[in-house]
Amino acid sequence: MLKTSQTHRKDKEIETRLSNLYKNRAAKLNKMLETNKKLKKDQEQKLSMRIGMEKTQKEELIERLIQKNKRVEMMRQKHSIAFQKSK
Repeated sequence: MLKTSQTHRKDKEIETRLSNLYKNRAAKLNKMLETNKKLKKDQEQKLSMRIGMEKTQKEELIERLIQKNKRVEMMRQKHSIAFQKSK
């Protein structure tokens, strides 16, 4: 009777240890999963910001080119009028 009781106690201890081990492993995996989700979210935000900045820079460049083209066209017209008057 005594041996079966001791065996039962040892079996319970092993079962408890395994259960704790699995719980700890599950907790670590959940923590890693959360960390990965946060990192992915941060990377997506950074990428979104970078895309937004590049888009803004492109829009500014396009606006500057449009303004430059307008100035060039005005100078071309002035020179064309001056050339016609000189004839």
